[in-house]
Amino acid sequence: MVQLNLFGFRQDKNLTKEDQINITLSSSLKLKDCPDQEVLNVMGVILSNYVMGKGGIFYLKDERCKHCKNKLRRKDVIKKIYHFPGGHQMVLKFMRYSCFHCKKTPEKPYENVFERFKHYSSNVKNDSVGKYLNHLSSFSAVKKDINVEYYNKISRKTIRRWISEVAKEAKLFILSNNHFSGHLVYDEEFMSVFEGDVGIKGAQLTKKRLYFHLFRDAITNGVIVYLTDSMEKDNLEKIWYDCFVHLVKCGIIPKTISTDGLSDYSDVIKRVNKQLILEGLIKPKQEIRHSYCAFHYEKNTYENAKEFIFHSKFKKDELPEYVINQIKELHLFFDVKSIEKAREYLSLLFQQKQIFIEPVQKQIERLDKYFLEYTLHIQYHFLKTTNHAEQ
Repeated sequence: MVQLNLFGFRQDKNLTKEDQINITLSSSLKLKDCPDQEVLNVMGVILSNYVMGKGGIFYLKDERCKHCKNKLRRKDVIKKIYHFPGGHQMVLKFMRYSCFHCKKTPEKPYENVFERFKHYSSNVKNDSVGKYLNHLSSFSAVKKDINVEYYNKISRKTIRRWISEVAKEAKLFILSNNHFSGHLVYDEEFMSVFEGDVGIKGAQLTKKRLYFHLFRDAITNGVIVYLTDSMEKDNLEKIWYDCFVHLVKCGIIPKTISTDGLSDYSDVIKRVNKQLILEGLIKPKQEIRHSYCAFHYEKNTYENAKEFIFHSKFKKDELPEYVINQIKELHLFFDVKSIEKAREYLSLLFQQKQIFIEPVQKQIERLDKYFLEYTLHIQYHFLKTTNHAEQ
């Protein structure tokens, strides 16, 4: 089984295990315009019934049939999308089961979160009904309110169908193109968990991390979230591919993706683009372009300079003035207004390269190696000012 890390809190704080779980979860993932409790409710159901396996797939903790107590047979994987207020989405994958022995349908705990037989999350339908009963009393008013809150395009007809409960199946609502521009910023968060019987004396515990892969829209701030237990490049490539396919199926063409400069994401996007084109999901002229974040470039330059001068990037001492001036001169690269001017300024930096300290020299070389990735902000100006990869 998987339990959250309950040992990272000060002993003098009088917190119950439930308090500690809530603090851990809510501090792991923050979504704009979305209450922490909304995230807690979803993750609480998932982590109390499932354990994450390879590829970010959730398996039942107890894989025995509730009817006949025999071991269930793993069948296939189903993908579910939970829609949070604010237009954010969390994409989750669950193993589906069958019972070879009694032939009865095994339990599906994820149905406590997702509407049965549907891909939308049940909270959207519940909120629609609640708004109608509590104060709005108008299908059109509910439609307007729910679409503003969840950034969707749910029709009046669907709202009426939900509230009246005449139809057997509610119409699948469609993600609004207005809340995802196709310009994404990628970031990662993690949450520490324990595998084993937490709380039992002498039990063997294994510490493990669950990773949140966040795709934030650079313009609208909408977020798509994926969960996995690995940061290996092959796994990362699959998650990016899944996210782009999801957007394409929603009628949104991904245009750019911005990242920090700590990993070589450039190779990842090249392989993902190749696969998307091969499968006919995008055209060659629609290749998703990769941008390295100017915000992180500047941050990394200062940290590398501190490491060089003070032998620690965490040192609070201020860098010498001559080093600060060198870094400022380097960062003027991001103020140019055209590709031609960027090439000219980079050429000037190379001419002066030997007068800079070693970390700044390496950053100049990085600008040359990833010139296209560091100049995409000239075409899409909002990429220069975003710091979403840091949030």
